[in-house]
Amino acid sequence: MSQTQVQSNGMETEKPQFYLTEDHHPEGSTMLGFWLYLMSDCLIFAVLFATHGVLGRNYAAGPSPADLFDLPLVAVNTAMLLFSSITYGFAMLQMERGAKTETLFWLGVTGVFGAAFLSLELYEFNHLIHEGAGPTRSAFLSSFFTLVGTHGLHVTFGIIWLITLMVQVGKYGLIPENKRRLMCLSMFWHFLDVVWIGVFSFVYLMGVLMSSHGQTPHAPDHESASQAHHGHSNGHQAGHGTLRSYLIGFSLSVILTAIPFWLVMSGAIDSKLFTAFLVMGLGVIQIVVHMVYFLHMNPRSEGGWTMMALLFTLVLVGITLAGSLWVMHHLNTNMMPMSPEMMKNMP
Repeated sequence: MSQTQVQSNGMETEKPQFYLTEDHHPEGSTMLGFWLYLMSDCLIFAVLFATHGVLGRNYAAGPSPADLFDLPLVAVNTAMLLFSSITYGFAMLQMERGAKTETLFWLGVTGVFGAAFLSLELYEFNHLIHEGAGPTRSAFLSSFFTLVGTHGLHVTFGIIWLITLMVQVGKYGLIPENKRRLMCLSMFWHFLDVVWIGVFSFVYLMGVLMSSHGQTPHAPDHESASQAHHGHSNGHQAGHGTLRSYLIGFSLSVILTAIPFWLVMSGAIDSKLFTAFLVMGLGVIQIVVHMVYFLHMNPRSEGGWTMMALLFTLVLVGITLAGSLWVMHHLNTNMMPMSPEMMKNMP
């Protein structure tokens, strides 16, 4: 298009330009921006984890995690999310090959696993509420429903996003824009896996372990009313993995999930404190595994900016966790009703 105009005297002058004609979308900017979004989402979950950490032992003379949580059911739910991680990885590998049909197939399988996860979570919530263990029963249950429910809400939006992208890929194919969107959803989906590892390790396993009163944890008796519950292209360097890396990550995740589950269910170690440290340590290791093998966190990804975003986020999360724990501890100490023992010791 000509950028000149003819004046009344017949001379041509250059038209002013009010927009840029070159590509206005720098390569990798979307991925970096989405990383920053995920890091901000970490702060939300950091506050929720801190709140549960403070209020998780306030049962208000009601049921404790050992009374409510059905760990075998939670383990199955965790497996659904772990399977969805590797199937999404397979979808990304097919996307890199340009195989549209195979990409859609694995995205569909991922959506099925995600829907199964949500179904089991909703079943658990419904059973808890039916047995009188709703979010208003105690501070422990309030923080539990808020944390787990927020994660479930994220998974719900992830499934809606997944279906939307499947429609777009089916209609327009694996164009660069759709590949970029699939990469963003990949990071979001694996991020939710990382958060769930924290929920599984620190909310479910640690909760049952620390409230089991010396007894070996077991699945709730469904006939007892008091204990019933059921409860990643050239534009993005190192932005996706290989079949080998996805399989390694999945295998390690299964092992690191099975070991703490067995420790809590079997009571193999007499010391609760030592078992708790093992569960926490294995949970942290599994988070690192997911970040390396599924989120592909390394110094080469996006020119090193994702690693910088991670380090920056760790600082913010540390500050947020410390501040939230401090605030919630003082609120819990100064505003919660005192126990009968504390009232007896009052002057």
